[in-house]
Amino acid sequence: MTEQKKSSGALIALGAIMIILGLLAIAMPMGTSFAMAFILGWILLFGGIIQLAYAFTSKSMGAFALKIILAIISIIIGGF
Repeated sequence: MTEQKKSSGALIALGAIMIILGLLAIAMPMGTSFAMAFILGWILLFGGIIQLAYAFTSKSMGAFALKIILAIISIIIGGF
């Protein structure tokens, strides 16, 4: 089997999974909203923690302060 046929099979399977998940999202809007809010909260929380660590690589004090402020805001919003 060629590499292209293997890839196309995986893409067809991925497409079918996405269609099924999309139909589930339409059928259960409350659960979908809860799951998306939960995922977004974790993304903001972890992003804020990473941004906080990244702030210490800043060269100037202004950039450092801005990164710290944005990291704290992300962590607080992600915590809710």
